[in-house]
Amino acid sequence: MKDFLEYGRFKNELGVKAFLDISEKAERISVKAIGSNLSVQLSDSGMMFNNLLYLAGKTSWSVRILATSGLMLQAYMLLRIRFEQTLVSSYLVHEDREKGFIPFLKHNPSNEYHFAKRAEEDPRLNEFFSDFLDKKIDSLKKRAVEFEKHFNPDFNEDGFEPHWKWTNKSIFKIAKKRDELTETLNEISSFPLLVYYRVVYKAA
Repeated sequence: MKDFLEYGRFKNELGVKAFLDISEKAERISVKAIGSNLSVQLSDSGMMFNNLLYLAGKTSWSVRILATSGLMLQAYMLLRIRFEQTLVSSYLVHEDREKGFIPFLKHNPSNEYHFAKRAEEDPRLNEFFSDFLDKKIDSLKKRAVEFEKHFNPDFNEDGFEPHWKWTNKSIFKIAKKRDELTETLNEISSFPLLVYYRVVYKAA
């Protein structure tokens, strides 16, 4: 958690201060929830959610810095990213593992190889990245294939083509499905997010 004194000169404005209090409290709760259980941290899902939590914390910090500096439009635009992070994380927690977590986990190495391959095939990009690609593209492919085989032992790497999306669902459909999965829960997760898709995501 960053020191409060590092915020901008609008940090004590009534609306801004209320936002800071909520944002910082939410961050403390999420850090405590996952950080106190070592077995969760060391599991494949725990490590992934720790990475998501790290990105969420950095994004929230950036929104707070922009808001306290009076850059409200920029803060609102970044809030769109923060909403997507919240939505995807909540969806992954509540969706069936085979439909959510595993495709998402496999996506990163496959996506890295996808973009490396595209850069290799594009002469305009290859000119700038040829040294990197010569050293890394085989290892990126190997890692992507290993992830596929880890979750699917019968996977055949012949003709392997990387996928650059972890789901075919749009953000709207993810929000809708997530709310369906959580509507009967008696906890904070039951709070709907679809309404914020319209307010935050589409408007930003």
